[in-house]
Amino acid sequence: MAYTVYVQREIDLPQKFVFGALNDFCGIKKLLPDMIDSVECSGSGIGMLRNITLQGGGRVIERLEISRGDDLFGYSIIENDALPLQDYFAFVELRTTQEKKTEITYQSNFKATGDNSEEMTGAITQLYNSIIDGIVTSGQQ
Repeated sequence: MAYTVYVQREIDLPQKFVFGALNDFCGIKKLLPDMIDSVECSGSGIGMLRNITLQGGGRVIERLEISRGDDLFGYSIIENDALPLQDYFAFVELRTTQEKKTEITYQSNFKATGDNSEEMTGAITQLYNSIIDGIVTSGQQ
């Protein structure tokens, strides 16, 4: 199956650090401070939920679906009144390319609701790049 959105980048941070930033499921606001107003989490580990309130309103509830070693991370959107999409599932694969460099492959499938498939694909691509930029910024502090 082809992925609706596929972003691949290499960054100058160790894989363990990158995975830690992603796997801090409740810490997404640290990576996207300009987009997220608040995050509340319930549960722990696989199945835990994060309830995200976006800047300007709107809410997205995501569930952690997979977290393996330090190389695979995935989540789904289970409730959403902010984004015109449904059946969203994303996962991130990490691979060390050099001693302190990591290749990030961020992919997702979803169905855009309405007539905005291209617009949503662009917005989600931008979101993944913003998350990766947030990881880079947090690694430089």
